[in-house]
Amino acid sequence: MQRLPVGRVALIIGTILIVAACGGATGGSVDDRFEDGFDDEDSYKGVTPLTTTTVVQLGPGPTTTLTPGPVVTTTAAAQPLAGLEASLVADGFERPADARSPISDDRIFVVDQPGYVYVIADSEVLEEPFLDISDEVSFDENERGLVTIAFHPRFEDNGRFYVFYTDLDFTAVLVEYRVSDDPDRADPDSARTILALPQKYKQHQSGSVAFGPDGYLWLSLGDGGGIGDPDGLGQDSTNLYGTVVRIDVDAAQPYAIPPDNPYVDTADGVPWEIWAYGVRNPWRMSIDNETGLVYIADVGQEGYEEIDIVPSDSGGSYNFGWSTTEGTDCYFKDEAKKEAAAAGALSCDKTGITMPVHQYDRSAGGCAIVGGSVYRGAAIPELHGTYFYGDYCNGALFSFRYVDDEVIEVSEWLDSLGNITTIGTDGNGELLVTNLQGQVQRIVPVRSDS
Repeated sequence: MQRLPVGRVALIIGTILIVAACGGATGGSVDDRFEDGFDDEDSYKGVTPLTTTTVVQLGPGPTTTLTPGPVVTTTAAAQPLAGLEASLVADGFERPADARSPISDDRIFVVDQPGYVYVIADSEVLEEPFLDISDEVSFDENERGLVTIAFHPRFEDNGRFYVFYTDLDFTAVLVEYRVSDDPDRADPDSARTILALPQKYKQHQSGSVAFGPDGYLWLSLGDGGGIGDPDGLGQDSTNLYGTVVRIDVDAAQPYAIPPDNPYVDTADGVPWEIWAYGVRNPWRMSIDNETGLVYIADVGQEGYEEIDIVPSDSGGSYNFGWSTTEGTDCYFKDEAKKEAAAAGALSCDKTGITMPVHQYDRSAGGCAIVGGSVYRGAAIPELHGTYFYGDYCNGALFSFRYVDDEVIEVSEWLDSLGNITTIGTDGNGELLVTNLQGQVQRIVPVRSDS
């Protein structure tokens, strides 16, 4: 394996990517890491105006359809599956935050939080970055920085891809780029801002980007940060904070609103982009294009890490509960109210809230869930259709299957993957894990001889 060039490989260990979202799980006060808010409290209530066309248009359905994924064989392997292990693909990255591949592409694209995207090809990290926007990224070794990459369903034909990052004005932005004539280099002049959302605090940008079987772009957005949702944005559906957004990036610029989004033509004051709301810091949302299910892993405040699963073709309008609830429990920031709730003397109104299908507390050392993907690769046919997720703090890799609206076969596979930052997939559907120790690892099967 080849390391990155000297000068870009300062290995940072012990710093925090998403643990600050956990209410100080590593000790110390999370408040100490907050920035001062904007002077105008309304300045972060909506989408930042862009200098280009900004009118969100009501458009037709998407002009593209999702390219089918690789065909895999699910016949059981000759040797029984004895477990899983992590195989190092590359290391030496500064703060790898994401690793993805376009469908059927043998390259791996690694997002490094300071503002770089690198390509791993033929087991080597190419020296020149695929994309370098480090001069445009606000990076603070916390949650700010470049955190996500996603590829258009027709990337092979149109070369379009999307990144999500914090800019120098502390605004979270979704930007489209195109590949240059060199397939291993992006065209920096092709940047087109799709959406921008000012950030008051350092945490809870979220920023998972995925394309669903409907061809639309889906984006998860955090509640804006702060302990216990101090600005009440989680349940305020009149802004984009704490939401899942669904937009059409093909029908108009910067985007069009899918006509079947749940709040189109309503008089409720809800932005038409919103498909669901009531999330805190969804650190990785994925869509299984075989079943159409949306998997949302939402980092908890102090009690529970949760996973929400809903059909992408259901029409949306889900309220996942934050900050009325955390997991399936009522959430109270005030200590006296917490004690009263624990004693059964205080409750909350859970009417209309969609509860998580799975949650776990922090008794086993976890503190921040990291969502992954449903496995659709060929190397581990026994686990085809299994959803994988991890935890930033204990470095564990978990999985379950979701069958007939029920979570089954909950398993823990590994517990030493470092401070996990993402669980992605390569072009063939195999699992990739990045960690704060600068590594990209592939999850591979361990098979017994008998």
